[in-house]
Amino acid sequence: MKKYLLGTIAALSLSAFASTSHAADLMDYPVEYDWAGIYGGGHLGYVGLYPNPSAPGLVQADAEGVMYGFQVGYNMPVSSGFLVGLEADWSGMGVHETAPCTNPAFTCRSGADWGASVRARIGMTMDNVLLYGTGGVAFLNYSGNTTALAGPTVFADEDILVGWTAGAGVEWGLSHSISLGLEGRYSDFGSATLNYDIPYGVDPEMVTVKASINFKLGDWLK
Repeated sequence: MKKYLLGTIAALSLSAFASTSHAADLMDYPVEYDWAGIYGGGHLGYVGLYPNPSAPGLVQADAEGVMYGFQVGYNMPVSSGFLVGLEADWSGMGVHETAPCTNPAFTCRSGADWGASVRARIGMTMDNVLLYGTGGVAFLNYSGNTTALAGPTVFADEDILVGWTAGAGVEWGLSHSISLGLEGRYSDFGSATLNYDIPYGVDPEMVTVKASINFKLGDWLK
């Protein structure tokens, strides 16, 4: 499943680049879109979370769902057709999954309530289209529990995990102040131990695909 999703990220990025380039040819937008400056906006997309429990007897099911949030960033051109930038984002996700534990007297729940990242972006611009790679530090609020069905008694724990993230995206200058984007990323949060009824070791990974809208804040504040 993870290999399929990672392949989908690459395909979506290429498809979005081709479609936005074609659309730019059909519509009368500025030939030289100015990507420089501060921007901010919102996003909506898909998230897949893979806890990867450290032992066969520790059940932490894969979870997937919708993510939503906001981002803010800055782009700086470095030469003709190239730019570097920095972006920070926060996403609410609320993805959780419950499955029977190895001990049938318990159920096991895993998931995450929010994620965030601070990333560098390096991109190539072609008229109104920006094609970029991105990577940096990622944060994940991982949470879960085991529940003794006879009680029911809930043993819960959560932790803010820190890892790395990398991906690619495409952005299209819709007007002088607005751009639309599509981005896919993979994130790895290393190993962590949560304490439910017993210690549960996990090694979470996450895949996200999101659509975004950005506004050039300098233009909107004039």
